Amino acid sequence: MYKKAEASFWTAEEVDLSKDIQHWEALKPDERHFISHVLAFFAASDGIVNENLVERFSQEVQVTESRCFYGFQIAMENIHSEMYSLLIDTYIKDSKEREYLFNAIETMPCVKKKADWALRWIGGQRSYLWRTSCGLCCCGRDLLLWLFCVNILAQETGTDAWPYVFQRAY
Repeated sequence: MYKKAEASFWTAEEVDLSKDIQHWEALKPDERHFISHVLAFFAASDGIVNENLVERFSQEVQVTESRCFYGFQIAMENIHSEMYSLLIDTYIKDSKEREYLFNAIETMPCVKKKADWALRWIGGQRSYLWRTSCGLCCCGRDLLLWLFCVNILAQETGTDAWPYVFQRAY
């Protein structure tokens, strides 16, 4: 599993966002609102994923190969987080809106509820690895659900104006 993850390595610098701003500006305001909130949710969620990997899995699992995989997954989550930040910086010109999005756990009640729920599965002295894994699988499902929604909405609008990065995300 580690070698498969290693083969999928990429960096945020590899993603060309030069055309995305034109696509972004062609979107309707409600579409931009939706995408910006999805990005805020992803940016907040990656921190929670890393918290779980560092606090629970890498401490409780002692199998060397698994620990290598978790280390690599932490690095990949950091790249995802960097990418979401770059997307927000690229798309959102208003500094107050950017700050609102970057602080989604504090500023968006729905994101805070999801974060609190996920953190409850990570922490606690009686949190067992299998229980943590099950809870975070549910969180991962929610993350992917957002991508499916973005893709469906893009298809329904019948336009290629959706930012290129979202057309590739799925």
